[in-house]
Amino acid sequence: MLCSLGNVHAQSSVTNYWVGTMDYGSVKIPFSFELENSASETKIILINGEERVVLYTSEKLGDSLLIPLRPFDAFLKLKILPDFIAGTWEKPYRNLLVNFTAKPGSNRIPVSIEPGTSVDNKWSMTLKPNTPDAYQAIALLNQSGNKVMGTVMTEVGDFRYFEGVVNGDSIKMSSFDGSHAFYLVGRKQENNWSGEFYFDPEYSEKWIAIPDDQVELRDPFDLVQISGDKLTPYFDIMAAGTGRHVIDPSAYEGKVLVIQLFGTWCPNSLDETNFLLEWYPTRPKGVEVLAIDFEPIVTKEYGEMRISEYKDFLDIPYDIFFGGRMNKQQAAIAFPFMSKIEAFPTLVILDKQGNARFVHSYFNGPATGEYYQVFKDQFNERIELLLKE
Repeated sequence: MLCSLGNVHAQSSVTNYWVGTMDYGSVKIPFSFELENSASETKIILINGEERVVLYTSEKLGDSLLIPLRPFDAFLKLKILPDFIAGTWEKPYRNLLVNFTAKPGSNRIPVSIEPGTSVDNKWSMTLKPNTPDAYQAIALLNQSGNKVMGTVMTEVGDFRYFEGVVNGDSIKMSSFDGSHAFYLVGRKQENNWSGEFYFDPEYSEKWIAIPDDQVELRDPFDLVQISGDKLTPYFDIMAAGTGRHVIDPSAYEGKVLVIQLFGTWCPNSLDETNFLLEWYPTRPKGVEVLAIDFEPIVTKEYGEMRISEYKDFLDIPYDIFFGGRMNKQQAAIAFPFMSKIEAFPTLVILDKQGNARFVHSYFNGPATGEYYQVFKDQFNERIELLLKE
């Protein structure tokens, strides 16, 4: 394996930067990465703006390499040839297989002409405009010359780190983090921007946008209302995918409890989990975390396998149980004070009496900059409030 990668560098005589394209059929999704090769290890580093996702080669399969996209249930299988890589990106739980190729290079998206306009702004964006399913988004973009980086935020989460270019009056940005490969393309019209957002090989949405420094989404702490007479969750059915009565509620008596409803398939859930992992060792005394996982494959065996791999890879110290199917209504069944959740992930925060006090819907992760900091401040303020009661 190491010899194979070493030969690539020797024969190509280029840097370790590579540019690939995922073949979605109607469009090709650009992405970029580095190859690092040493006597002890080989790794691929996915590049998305400021983000670096480090992947380690797992095994050699004939003339191909298998690279798990941990902690997701996905992998790259690739064959390395002189100056060329060919392979597939696969997500078995979705029966997704996308072909890709890559060549040495540093320009993720080619620059053809000087930018004819600036996108260095906050945008008010509408996805699926002029339809009954239209919904609000915000684009946070930073431009330097032709290069542009940023993210798109919605009320089900942000689309994480994008990287691309502005050529003349057009914009192209992409992102590949192992779980998703996104591509946003658009062009400036007289009074706005419009284009297409590609989510996977079979799905895309149109979008329109205008610069707007004042636009905001609804506060994640206000999106799901707590109501009704019963404000305590049903712990006996919360982990329905694992089995009833597997959670011992007495372990959380007298404590502020943060319950995370998430999926191991979800990059936003991973961002939130990473926040919890950073916060957990220094959390105030009297606070605990419990996570409930919801998966697209509903079998107990699959759920427990995914939880075990997720916990081991991230070294998660708190309990995780399998809740069942990836379904917003099902995820809320154990919580009688809300009819459904709006997004994965969602945080439900209980006070020391076991009553639900706050629900935080969707997650503004590190790619959102100041919004991520706002979340951290709001979260800690609410924890401190409940501890003082």
